[in-house]
Amino acid sequence: MISPDKELFVWGPIDGRPIYTSYFIVIMYQKPKYTYHWPEFLFYFSKTKMTLIADYTDLRNAGKKSFTKWIMDDKNLKKLETDYKAARKELRDIEKTITKKHLDSLSEKQFNAMFQKWNSLYLKFWTVGLVPELSNWGGEQILKEELHKIIENEAEFLRLFEKLTAPEDYSFYQKEELNLLKIKEMSKNKKIFNQLLNSHCREYFWINNSYFEQKILGHNYFRKQLKKIKSSEAKIKIKKIMEIPAKTLKQKMLISRDYNLDKDIMKIAKRLSYSIWWQDARKEQIFTSNHYIDLFLRQISWRKKVRFLDLKYYSGDDLAKLMKDGKKVNTSIINQRKRKCLFHYHKRSLVFETGEKIMKKVNPFLKKEVNKDTDSIKGMVVSFGKKSVKGKVRILLTPRNVNKMKKGEILVAPMTSPDFVVAMRKAAAVITDEGGMTSHAAIVSRELGIPCIVGAKIATKSLKNGMLIEVDTDKGIVRKIK
Repeated sequence: MISPDKELFVWGPIDGRPIYTSYFIVIMYQKPKYTYHWPEFLFYFSKTKMTLIADYTDLRNAGKKSFTKWIMDDKNLKKLETDYKAARKELRDIEKTITKKHLDSLSEKQFNAMFQKWNSLYLKFWTVGLVPELSNWGGEQILKEELHKIIENEAEFLRLFEKLTAPEDYSFYQKEELNLLKIKEMSKNKKIFNQLLNSHCREYFWINNSYFEQKILGHNYFRKQLKKIKSSEAKIKIKKIMEIPAKTLKQKMLISRDYNLDKDIMKIAKRLSYSIWWQDARKEQIFTSNHYIDLFLRQISWRKKVRFLDLKYYSGDDLAKLMKDGKKVNTSIINQRKRKCLFHYHKRSLVFETGEKIMKKVNPFLKKEVNKDTDSIKGMVVSFGKKSVKGKVRILLTPRNVNKMKKGEILVAPMTSPDFVVAMRKAAAVITDEGGMTSHAAIVSRELGIPCIVGAKIATKSLKNGMLIEVDTDKGIVRKIK
């Protein structure tokens, strides 16, 4: 059993519902096609929030093996990439055929066959798609160990790590922003503008999807985003984004030269930055597929007479049984899951539990000692930006409140996920309770060039909205300004 007294990996709490996460949870416990098992984990859902907990040492050790075999080995990496592209192509091809109108027209037998086929292809996508995720925690540790042999000063080490692990290609958010900026440049030519906007809507309708809810974004949404962009600024922003890959590569070359880093270290850094990019790039497929999960759920709700919201508390296995045998999950169990439920993976088995009994397992990991009178909070600097930033606190416990974020405020959250990006773009700095050097908050903050401190543990409890604070990235400290 995971010990609360050891160093823990904590992912969350963030907004989420079981159905959107159950697909990768199932793959995490199955016999892996790509060699390595995940360590024991607790995946806890409480109302609208979800949190994954694991032993950090066990996670790093499994990750080291995975990173060494599948990311560092040239032949294995090529196979992994080939398998991933094939799995994604199969999934995208079937998803192109899935519309509400088409699903409405199918007989029960045809619909069941369509769902089963999509279900198996999505699991196939996750089988290979989880490899970079596990590998990154190991790759991060391997690179740390190598760099610490050369660099003793912690602040200097963190600055180098930040630059060496920076992805060398665009994130999916940067791709979408770049595309939108180019549309802005064509705003005077209505015909071309409308054609480009139609194409953008088809390609990025899913951009605000999450593990909690799905939204179909259309013309009105993207027109509002375009109105916020000044024509005079579009060209400047396009140039800035397009320069990112070359600038990133140049920084790495200078570090290699100035610190005389050998080829082995540079290969580790390059492969880790690629794997980090890959982990983030997968979300384009994940959040697109979440849209199709909703399409299937609405059909299943209508065909099987189960409430749409209730189906969001089914697992992928539950859905498969419902479609195959008509077996529904008892309403009382669904109601319990809405309050609290837990996926517990231990000793090669996965149990989906409900009820108060799960709190005996979870409670030891949820208690945090908080001294609200402390003048400062310490964490790990993962993005330096400016040395010191002052601003007012904006605590967001859910990305559904991103509209409350004002430009120049300092975002404080348990952790961030893709649906926090709107708020992060307004932030002067980011502070999270959880996270590491390759966490979402770290990666996006580096992209935005703003300071970020993660692993602050008690930030959301010790700080208050409107409080004036200073984020000091030289010392990794958040100070309250009285």
